[in-house]
Amino acid sequence: MMLSRLAAHFSRYSLASLLVTLASIVSFPFLTRIFPVADYGMMSLIGVLVTATAAVGKLGLQQAALRFYSEVRAGQSAWTLPQYEATVYVGLAGFGTLAALLWSLGITVLPDSLFTSGPQGRNLLYLVAPLALLQCLSSAVVNQLRARELSGVLSLYSVLQRYLGLALMLLTLLYVSTTLWGFYGAQIVAETLCLVVLARWFFRREPWSVRDFSAPFLKTLLRFSLPLVAMELSSVMLSLGDRVLIQRMLGSAWLGVYSAPYNLCDYIGAVLVTAFTGAVTPMVLRLWADEGEAVTQHFLQRVFHLYLLFAIPMVAGVSAVAEPLLLLVASEKYRAGAAIIPWVIGGVALQGLFPVASAGLQIQKRSGRILLAILSAAGLNVLLNLLLIPSLGIEGAAIATLLAYGLMTALAAWMGRGTVPVRPEYRRIAVFVAMAALMYGVLMQIQFPQQLTTLLVRMVAGAAIYAVGTVLLDGETRALAQQALDRFGLFRGKA
Repeated sequence: MMLSRLAAHFSRYSLASLLVTLASIVSFPFLTRIFPVADYGMMSLIGVLVTATAAVGKLGLQQAALRFYSEVRAGQSAWTLPQYEATVYVGLAGFGTLAALLWSLGITVLPDSLFTSGPQGRNLLYLVAPLALLQCLSSAVVNQLRARELSGVLSLYSVLQRYLGLALMLLTLLYVSTTLWGFYGAQIVAETLCLVVLARWFFRREPWSVRDFSAPFLKTLLRFSLPLVAMELSSVMLSLGDRVLIQRMLGSAWLGVYSAPYNLCDYIGAVLVTAFTGAVTPMVLRLWADEGEAVTQHFLQRVFHLYLLFAIPMVAGVSAVAEPLLLLVASEKYRAGAAIIPWVIGGVALQGLFPVASAGLQIQKRSGRILLAILSAAGLNVLLNLLLIPSLGIEGAAIATLLAYGLMTALAAWMGRGTVPVRPEYRRIAVFVAMAALMYGVLMQIQFPQQLTTLLVRMVAGAAIYAVGTVLLDGETRALAQQALDRFGLFRGKA
């Protein structure tokens, strides 16, 4: 029952992530070709700064809202649902505004020597300041939807936001300004419009008033969330800090070469990882509150192996098509970046496993221990980047990212093992790994003169090899495949 519910949420998130990824695939070759490599690298660096500023502005309230919703809904809290909503929205709006103002103040006092493009670079950073506020406000609404398991609405919102942004970006860059100014201007307009539409819909569904704002409840949320500020900043450092170090150590051009394949892996991983993360965490918290330990543990056990079933071949498959895929969607000037794709996609897969690994800590409200896991990984990432970038270049940065995500996931699992331990079924995992390795070995032998032909044949052959192999060798996978076929009325019968 719960797996069916998870599958429903997962399918919605996956479909949305797929559609968002398709939009990204449309924009990706356009942006990598219209902008110089150094400008593309600058876009990546600005993204780091905006995300870090928003992390400070949110003060972890979006995560606290997700954690406390089940208690408020069940009447296990001293506060009502309107008080909950008003406090979350007003709090994030206020702190987000403060973060945007601090961003602008910081830009004003920084010396000119830090801006490689002079006054134009400083003015561009002024322009993108509202993005920090928009991210804070968006997190308030998005986590309200996640808490309520409204995966369909959230999926629609993410798709609408991405495609409106894509349309405005293309129109602006083609007909108004082929500069970073045009790119970020279109992004701000698109995110504002989508946020207004969703907020109005949500308010009509569950109205509240500013008068419902509760300062005592905000203090309760902040006691839980403040450690999460450091956690989110550590997450930013972990996922994006390598961009800063590459910029300082290798320059903007190499940052662009690194960012293009890294972003490509993020787009691919979003179909599996984002969907998985978005579906699992709220369900785990609700199961623990409503059903107890045994049901929650069984659910996590099943989800863990289901995730590996898809994540392991994702890593092997993307690694096998790395170069033809990058050359097709980017251009020849990013060829050197193909070497980092196996490391980065491996890191993406490990990052996606974190919701299962940290489930016990989430249930216990051990935000400090979650922080410790992420902070340790971020520290390791910085150290390894400093050690590996001088000798291995951008590939060293990618290796550092993979090892850091591995440490983060392992630490979270170890510290939360006493609450809902997940026991790996090593035989099943061995089957997944063996078939993924076989798939990779076969695919690397397939080569055609045309990159597109090579890519398509490798993708089809890889999916066939892994699917047939796991269905034949793993009973659980065979049962899942039979269920999927039965659902569509195909080949009904016993597994």
